[in-house]
Amino acid sequence: LRLYNVFGPGERASRLIPRVVAAAREGRKFRLSGDPHSLSDPLYIDDVVDVLIAAVESSLSGTLDLCGGDPTALLDQVGRIAVALDLPIPEIESEPDPAQTPIRFWSDPKPTLRALDLSPFITFPAAVRHYGLEVGWLS
Repeated sequence: LRLYNVFGPGERASRLIPRVVAAAREGRKFRLSGDPHSLSDPLYIDDVVDVLIAAVESSLSGTLDLCGGDPTALLDQVGRIAVALDLPIPEIESEPDPAQTPIRFWSDPKPTLRALDLSPFITFPAAVRHYGLEVGWLS
């Protein structure tokens, strides 16, 4: 399995979602480095676990791509995270690097889900809310 941008409880505070939460809660600007139009296609850890179990129990071989299936520009992802957690959307301070090519790091999870006979994942906002409940950002 080739995993794309996994998120969830236990991730480093320097990752996107914890950084957005911290900026929104503290009422400060969110610093977004790199190209704000780079695509982010996060995958919730609970979904990864389900796929890993199904893959181990299957007889499939070869490379299977696994991502969230909802690629979104980083600039927009910040707002989606805040809204999903009922937080104010922080002002974004973008630090684009003109030498950097926008990242298009995503794939379609449907072939992997079909091959393993699994249902589609919960939506990104629903996964962020679930994450928020697990770590105490929401009550």
